[in-house]
Amino acid sequence: MSNELEYVPSNKRGLMLFYQDHLYQKLKRPNQDGTQSWRCRDYRLKNKHCKALFYTKDNKIVALPGQHFHEKVKKTEVTFACAKKKIKDLVKTETGPIKKIFESTINKTIADNQLEISESALFAPKNKNIEKSLYDLRHENLVPFLPKSTKDIIFSGAF
Repeated sequence: MSNELEYVPSNKRGLMLFYQDHLYQKLKRPNQDGTQSWRCRDYRLKNKHCKALFYTKDNKIVALPGQHFHEKVKKTEVTFACAKKKIKDLVKTETGPIKKIFESTINKTIADNQLEISESALFAPKNKNIEKSLYDLRHENLVPFLPKSTKDIIFSGAF
């Protein structure tokens, strides 16, 4: 069981907090005293509805009220969430084939963390599931800025 705070990328470009084998989502803006509220990610699931909360301030634990009544999150799931973020970052910067970037990053993650294939198969992202979003990410970074209004158009030189 890990007692240190670890930030993990979420599916929606945010961060989740991994602490004591549970994942927490940011609940709202920080309070006036600077404390940040986090809620168990299983809160919205119908059969679980976990009410565990977590409070941090300056990356330190302030309070941990409530208990979890569901299974713990496996470290493999967290590892592959980080790998997925790494794949997205590489697709933005590298120009090689997306499938090759995907496969090499997943293979490196499995090898570096000495993960078992059976457990990796459960949590590893599938290429066909994220391929479109990876191509969209690459397209955003390769296509030059297109103006949204006539005010955004800048002419240079004599015309």
